[in-house]
Amino acid sequence: MDGPRFPRPALAEDVARQALSGPPLLLSGPPGAGKSTLLHDLAAVLRHAGAAAWRLDLFFAAASPLHLARAGASSARAAGLDDRTLAPLEAAVRRGREGEVAAVKALAALFAEAREVGDRPLLLLLDEPTELRALGFFEGLRDVADLFAAAIGRRGGRAVLATSFPTAAARLFGSAVACPIPPLAPEEARDEAALRGVQAEAAIALAAGRPAALRALLDGVEPGDSLESSWNAGMAPGQPLERLLRATWETLLLRSRSYAMAKAVLWEVARDEGCNLTAVFRRLERSPGAVKDYLSAAVDVDVLRMDGKRYYFVDPLLRAWVRLYGAGDVPGAEARATEAALLLTPPAPEPTPARKVTRPAPPPLPTLEAAPERTRERPRDTLMEID
Repeated sequence: MDGPRFPRPALAEDVARQALSGPPLLLSGPPGAGKSTLLHDLAAVLRHAGAAAWRLDLFFAAASPLHLARAGASSARAAGLDDRTLAPLEAAVRRGREGEVAAVKALAALFAEAREVGDRPLLLLLDEPTELRALGFFEGLRDVADLFAAAIGRRGGRAVLATSFPTAAARLFGSAVACPIPPLAPEEARDEAALRGVQAEAAIALAAGRPAALRALLDGVEPGDSLESSWNAGMAPGQPLERLLRATWETLLLRSRSYAMAKAVLWEVARDEGCNLTAVFRRLERSPGAVKDYLSAAVDVDVLRMDGKRYYFVDPLLRAWVRLYGAGDVPGAEARATEAALLLTPPAPEPTPARKVTRPAPPPLPTLEAAPERTRERPRDTLMEID
């Protein structure tokens, strides 16, 4: 058995309606939220409705200019574009490296202009379009991301862009309308939860509404187990839920700046969520300017969100993982049970501006101040941008 699947036909149909009749959509959510699955389902819905879908996964395709052009040509032909339409792109691809810049520009032109296949509307479905920025390091393609952003803008509509990095994507594709993918609803998971004898609502809370996390959680439910004990077991080192969140952490952090220091900053936010800049730089013994840069970088890649002057994790499940593993120790069953209970606790109502914001005290976990001296080596305040 492949594990539980959570069909969302109503969501796919709603996105299809919006994409067919409106501006480009920016479909966003954390890794594991179901964006790629939704694009797959969306293509099927569009074909059933008499439309055509041109899907391109830029996470893999944007490895080099020539690789992108070849993948774009292949996927465009699969979508139904004809020889005449594809001739400029395929001619440039045949020239190899000598024609790679021309091929990338021809692909961008197709993104802008290819809006029909015969008498059928053609929708462009792009997975992780922020990957295009990486091609800016190749000769002649410094502004490649802007080139494709302009192409999407000229297209005017009939495009869905799926991304785990909505802040960066919105900055790049300003014409796209934000369309956050909603967390799973209880009715979408009820059948799979019932097969394992657990409540869908509690399972969704423990998975923060993410299909990938819910799949890992439900796969680990044994007969007679409670959801809390299954979450506890799945969050143990090397187990499916822990591995999923470790991969999410790596994916997000590698898009940030100054990888090592970013981990220290995010650890402080995780253990005392809702803290402000002053609290973080005092604990880390860093300058306010440097810490603010790291926090801003985390906001830019949607690890954190900022509410007023306070910082919170976007993904509560990832926050739980950081609180468990961020200190560098192996968390015990008791610590995992505590985090599960926090996920199952309904969020407190937002305080009114007139009230003082109160937050629970941070857990008694080791801080950098308590670490051995060799682990407190201070990197320079200067940040290096690594894309």
